[in-house]
Amino acid sequence: MLETADRWLMSPALRLGLVALYLAAAAVDAIGFPDTPDEFSRIDIARRYLETVRYDFFWPPGNVWAIIVNPFLGLMHDVTAVRLFYVALAGLPLAVLFCTVRSAALVAVAAFVAPYTFFVLSTGSQQGLMIGLFVILLWSVAARNLLVFLLTCIPLYLVNPSMVLTLPLGLRFLSVNRGFRMNFVLACLAYAPMAAIALWVWSDTGRFMPTLSNNGQVNVFLGNNPDPMAPRGVGDVAGVRAEYGAGNEMQGTLTFLREDPAGFVTNMAKK
Repeated sequence: MLETADRWLMSPALRLGLVALYLAAAAVDAIGFPDTPDEFSRIDIARRYLETVRYDFFWPPGNVWAIIVNPFLGLMHDVTAVRLFYVALAGLPLAVLFCTVRSAALVAVAAFVAPYTFFVLSTGSQQGLMIGLFVILLWSVAARNLLVFLLTCIPLYLVNPSMVLTLPLGLRFLSVNRGFRMNFVLACLAYAPMAAIALWVWSDTGRFMPTLSNNGQVNVFLGNNPDPMAPRGVGDVAGVRAEYGAGNEMQGTLTFLREDPAGFVTNMAKK
């Protein structure tokens, strides 16, 4: 059966049709999914940045800069514009990848993870951008293209700084036939532009923030609190403070864990 499907996939028209269907489903999900507070927060910060040219680093800057350059913003509902732009950005490398696939097994895997992909793209979050960047990163490793690898790591770091942890493993595969000394040199070269960005943030804000954001406690709370929509980043800070007597967001999260461990675990499972 797989051999027959592989033969069908030799048809460029069929592959293009699958790509079109994939992106259309992602767009429909992006339009129909409920808005979330995180999305409005990023859009508001992007507008303030355009007015003041000052950035507060509540979110990693890559998320906000992607909104600023969004050509759809203002032409439709803002959240929908952000989501569709992310679908387009992530969809381009995905489309190129799918158009080169000749394996029915890989197409089946893509179909299996498609609902999760659409869910991620429908939130207008940094994970949507990361999908496309990871495709490019994986291609650079497979092709052993160091320049593309380094250039992709920079926007990946700006979008989600925790992804800096992917570098050592990626570089290990990229330079698998080279010795330890060369691996070490490559790792240093890859981290150099990220260190420069962190130092720039330090010079601009007076704070050393390699995570490129200062929303740690708030972000943890918004995903772990009693609100039924907590897995989508919704939470009432004032309400939790009043109910639990918590002094800050982190205390509210820890108190929620102690008072309702089943609810905490349920939130994690939903996320």
